[in-house]
Amino acid sequence: MTSVLSIVTALPATGPYENDFACFSSFRGYDSSSRSFEKLYTTEIVSVRERPVKQVDRNVPLTTLCDGRPRALEPYKTSEVTTTETLDPPETTTQYSTYNSPNPTCTIAATACAAIKSAFPDENSHCQTLPSYVPCSVDPDHCHILGGDRNTLYYWPVTTVSGDFCARNGSTVFAEPTSPPEPDKVVINGYTFTSPTNYISMEEARAQIHTTQPQITCGPPAHTSLILPITESFYSMGYYDYRKFSFNFADLAPNPIPADAYGR
Repeated sequence: MTSVLSIVTALPATGPYENDFACFSSFRGYDSSSRSFEKLYTTEIVSVRERPVKQVDRNVPLTTLCDGRPRALEPYKTSEVTTTETLDPPETTTQYSTYNSPNPTCTIAATACAAIKSAFPDENSHCQTLPSYVPCSVDPDHCHILGGDRNTLYYWPVTTVSGDFCARNGSTVFAEPTSPPEPDKVVINGYTFTSPTNYISMEEARAQIHTTQPQITCGPPAHTSLILPITESFYSMGYYDYRKFSFNFADLAPNPIPADAYGR
């Protein structure tokens, strides 16, 4: 059993920020202990090793679109099996220790940061003077909503019936109320969608000012699992260059999507 010595120096007079200095001291003690503990390691000579091998099943259903090219309807299925290999010569591996003690959960008030930074100018990583978020009004032209990586768009499609789909010689049916004057409704995953409103589902929505480095979160804290109605003009925006593109729902009609829509 190995013991780890935590070195904590005496703190200066704290005045009205006694609790904040005590919190800062607990963070310093945790940092000191974790750094000391993670320097511990063990070595081992390994002559046999197991490693995973990925297997890919490419037997997936295909569909052929109007351009005559087949496309997969779902991604390839992957699985892993374990294989054993003999190492010649054997390897020496190093296993570093992991510090599993819980991190302090106290918080340091922003008003105490000046005093703490004055006493410890080289140790201020746990004291942030910036608030967790700022109002969007600080920079409204560059405060944009980031919607996460996996979003779903729900819309009322234009349907083409009869005729040849690829030749575009069928009849077009629009999503109009089937029992006027009542709108159409559909329930998906427990949510009721009402025509003609379109909706977007987002894993997360948060606002960020993208002209600063590092980027600053603006507006309220992030929300998760959102389904929002689209009642105004709808735009998409590139994550890197932040160029804004108008989104045309007509491009989602079951006719082949025009080439110029792919950039949006």
